[in-house]
Amino acid sequence: MIEDRSTLLIVIRFCLISLLFGAATASLAAADCKDQFALPLKMEFSDHDAESVVLCPGDLDALPQASFETTTLWTNGTQRFEGVWLATLLEAIGVIDGEITLRAINDYAVTARAETFEEGGALLAYRRNGQPMSTRDKGPYWLVWNYDANPDFRTQQIYSLSIWQLDRITVSR
Repeated sequence: MIEDRSTLLIVIRFCLISLLFGAATASLAAADCKDQFALPLKMEFSDHDAESVVLCPGDLDALPQASFETTTLWTNGTQRFEGVWLATLLEAIGVIDGEITLRAINDYAVTARAETFEEGGALLAYRRNGQPMSTRDKGPYWLVWNYDANPDFRTQQIYSLSIWQLDRITVSR
C-alpha cells in the first residue's frame, strides 16, 4: 500500500497519462464500463495532440476517495455522496490551471477556472447513499459540494456549478 500522498499521486498520474497516450488502454477502459452500472466519464483536452480519456467508475475508485453527508436543493433529506474530489482528479492528470468545462448528457455546460475546484470543495460524486447514480437519479456523475458544511457553498455560483448527469469534462489551457 502506498502511504505517501506524493508517491500515490505520481502513480495515479502515470496511470492516467498512460490512458491519455494509449488508445488500446482507453478502448479497454470503455469496454470495461459496459459491465458497470454507471456510464463512463469522458475527459477531453483542447490540446490538439492530446487524446481524450475514458474513465470508468473503477478508474475513479483507484484515486483517493471522499464522501460527505449534506442536503441539497434538488433532493429530499440528507444524502451521502461518494466519489473523488475534482481537484484530486485534475491534479492526477497534471491540470493545475486553465478552464474546465463540465458538460451534461443534455449538453448543459458550465465552465470555471481549475482553481475553483479545490480539494474539500467540489466532489465528483458517482455514488449516492451507497448506490451508483442512474441518469434518472441525476447520475452517472454529479458535481456536488458539502452545502451544509460551509455557507460559501450555498451561493448562486456554486449552485450553478453543481451539474448533474455529467458525462464529459473538457480541459482548456
